[in-house]
Amino acid sequence: MKKIIEIIKNKWLKNTIITAILIILFIIIYIGLSQWLERANIEDIDVTTNKLYTLTPETKEKIKNIKETKIVLLGMEEEEKVQKYVELYAKANSKITYEEIKNIVERPDLVSKYALDSTSMAIIVETDKESKILIPSDLYTYDYLTYERIENIEQAITNAITDVNLETKPKVYFMENHLKYEDSSKVITEYLKNEAKEVEKLDILTEEKIPEDCNVLVITTLKEDITESEKQKIMEYIKNGGKMLIFSDPNPENIELNNYNQILEMYGVSVSKGYIYEQNTDRMVNNLSSIIIPDISYSSDITKYISTDGTIVFINSGKLNFKTDEELENLGVEVENLITSSETAFYREDLTQDTNKKTEKDEEAAGASLGVHIIKTIKNEETNGQLINQENNQEENKENKQNNENIKKSELIIFANSLFASDMPIQLSSQNYEYGIYFYNNKDLVLNSISKLTQEENTITIRKDTGLITYIPTAEQDTIIKNIIIALPIIIILTGIIIWLIRKRK
Repeated sequence: MKKIIEIIKNKWLKNTIITAILIILFIIIYIGLSQWLERANIEDIDVTTNKLYTLTPETKEKIKNIKETKIVLLGMEEEEKVQKYVELYAKANSKITYEEIKNIVERPDLVSKYALDSTSMAIIVETDKESKILIPSDLYTYDYLTYERIENIEQAITNAITDVNLETKPKVYFMENHLKYEDSSKVITEYLKNEAKEVEKLDILTEEKIPEDCNVLVITTLKEDITESEKQKIMEYIKNGGKMLIFSDPNPENIELNNYNQILEMYGVSVSKGYIYEQNTDRMVNNLSSIIIPDISYSSDITKYISTDGTIVFINSGKLNFKTDEELENLGVEVENLITSSETAFYREDLTQDTNKKTEKDEEAAGASLGVHIIKTIKNEETNGQLINQENNQEENKENKQNNENIKKSELIIFANSLFASDMPIQLSSQNYEYGIYFYNNKDLVLNSISKLTQEENTITIRKDTGLITYIPTAEQDTIIKNIIIALPIIIILTGIIIWLIRKRK
């Protein structure tokens, strides 16, 4: 019995006390680490390819010089990703503050101002003069063919912040008459609104002239010619330095478009009758030779981000034809290529051919222009339409300085394709469709083009694409993960030391 008591005192009890102390020590360390991690608010490491949980450089640039702006999260406690983003904005700029409100009853002023109720969920972005409210549906869009959700949280919040800090927003008008594809620009319209643009449809016939607040006039493929009155109003808009974005499919039916073509002739450009096809299967989609992957300019502000990070797809595209270099010079026109066909492309006008392979009737089309940015220098009638060349002579420069006040520049971005920018479903197989605007980076090409015309180059980029699956851990999961990363290695090390001490004593 004495031996048993001795063993209990000297070995079991002693070892048990040491074990209990170690267990308590582990618990204290664990609790301490948990509390420290919670207070430290360690920033998550974003390892996703598209940096889904990091503000883009473009966002940081856009919010760099804003005035005091407050973000109010109302009933958004379950939207943890939104909370994460708002924290990132506040860290990026100290002028941005945020407040979380779980119970709207606490803020009757917001209930009254924004017509909210007890179940409302919203993000309110406000300055001392302006405010904008976002609801959950503004943070996502949907592919209505696949019924999958596409996230644009950062885009929506960034542009809400930009919106309330702008004195005036760029105005984009879509011509609504004579269109071949009516109501085919709904998707791009929503994207433009998310980028702090005002978008309206325009019936030129009913207007005395193109509205003075029109920053960009958008025209898509026509089913019939514009009227003489519409032509004159558009020409006057161009002479006053107007900017246009045109999406124009080929015209294999030879529809009479004399008035419309006179508009294009002011820039020395026309759209082909036939189509561009591909021979290289790597440059086509789903082995369809009329759905092509063209080349993208590396040098243009409009396309340089796309060319280094993605691609685009044109559907049943034509090509652009130009007047001679001498004629373009006389028109005061400078042309910058944005999109060109590949080295393996060919051009076809005879659409009765039932083969997708190049035939003797087809033409080579390597490097054909599919999309360009044109700048046209215009002189008012007082100078008889002659371009002014600056001379080094000071006296001539003084005279030219006065004349230059009459010089204006009009810009046109034109693509020999319309379907790529539309929300028309494109059939890829018997059971597979896709909207033209959702192919690869097509929407970015459109948005970048308008940003260039509205002189907002800081918005020209590849917008953050989350794909169709989104995931972010909950706050509890995030804490567990951080604890595991830090605490688990410590526990393993300590366990190893204890086992080593026990074995050494034996």
